[in-house]
Amino acid sequence: MWFVYSLCSWFLAVTVHAVLCRLSLPFGTVARFFIAGSGVGISLSCFVCASHGIYSVETFSALSAYGFLCELYLFLSTLAMASISSNLLIRLKGNRLQEQDLIAMYDADRMVAVRIERLLAAGLLAEDSGRLHLTRAGTRIVTGFQRLRAFCRDFERIDTGAERRGG
Repeated sequence: MWFVYSLCSWFLAVTVHAVLCRLSLPFGTVARFFIAGSGVGISLSCFVCASHGIYSVETFSALSAYGFLCELYLFLSTLAMASISSNLLIRLKGNRLQEQDLIAMYDADRMVAVRIERLLAAGLLAEDSGRLHLTRAGTRIVTGFQRLRAFCRDFERIDTGAERRGG
């Protein structure tokens, strides 16, 4: 049952984070999750300590699993926000752009060229008549990133250029 407690607590923390991201608060995304995760984590700590004892294996396991899930969520959400490769994939979703167009969008020519090479090698991009486009695998990844961004509504939408919503 300790894993169920951890999983439910993590889901609650992510849900509270999504609510906080929709509010106009002066904090960034990571700070908002810290607030949500800390509150839920303290509640989980009290609950498992009362249920299983402070020094039990179940308490340690539940808190460790919760911490791992929270860290994984933060890692993946910040990766989706800041990854240049994911941003390139999002720009290419539904658009075929030439490599020169992509290079012009960023300051460092080599930075883009290296990422394009990696995305081509990973099978996320394909080149057709000098134009790059997403593969089926690339489209699935972009869809996942966009769902994560839409869920939290705090991320700048790269494909539309819209300004940050909700804060």
